[in-house]
Amino acid sequence: MNMGVKMTTDARHSSSGRGYRLGRVTQREQIWLDALDDSDLDLSECFTAREAMQAIASVPLRKSGRVRKNVPRIMHMNVLLKKCGRFDWGKEYGKTANLYILKGEYL
Repeated sequence: MNMGVKMTTDARHSSSGRGYRLGRVTQREQIWLDALDDSDLDLSECFTAREAMQAIASVPLRKSGRVRKNVPRIMHMNVLLKKCGRFDWGKEYGKTANLYILKGEYL
């Protein structure tokens, strides 16, 4: 893990103290998470939502093997990675992109 990254596990509250309105993971979002698990992306290392989105796009559909057309946007991917509860997240010092890493209990 990078030394300049401060990770947090509490995705239910913002820095201002107000709670996020994160609902349950939908069926489509679960399909995206399954595709992320099937991808070549190493989830035990820090990654961004853009890298996760590209990894999901590279995984073909299970039944037909065709190219996946329904891929989340970056902002939706950020929300999904926070609300699923499987990832710690934070920002690298001086950067704006969120970094995610799989929690130890899911390795």
